[in-house]
Amino acid sequence: MLGGGAATIQQFLRAGLIDEMHVVIMPIMLGDGERLLDNLASRLEQYECVELVSSNSATHARITRSPEIAEEENSTASVNEVSPVRWCRRRWRS
Repeated sequence: MLGGGAATIQQFLRAGLIDEMHVVIMPIMLGDGERLLDNLASRLEQYECVELVSSNSATHARITRSPEIAEEENSTASVNEVSPVRWCRRRWRS
């Protein structure tokens, strides 16, 4: 189990030390906020969203490492501009 902010989680993702994540997204902004998936384009290709459950109060995404995932499809949006929920929904549909 890993606790920390976006910067801590990004360091672990870059080091390849995370096999599975349970990310809870809530519609609450504390301070300026931090973008969890910024500057992780090469690492995000290794993960896929295997479960996405939403309610009025939160969205739960379970993301696992999947070395079989093909290279990310061509998209007009940069990976740095994708929110965790949007990225997960795109993965969930494929």
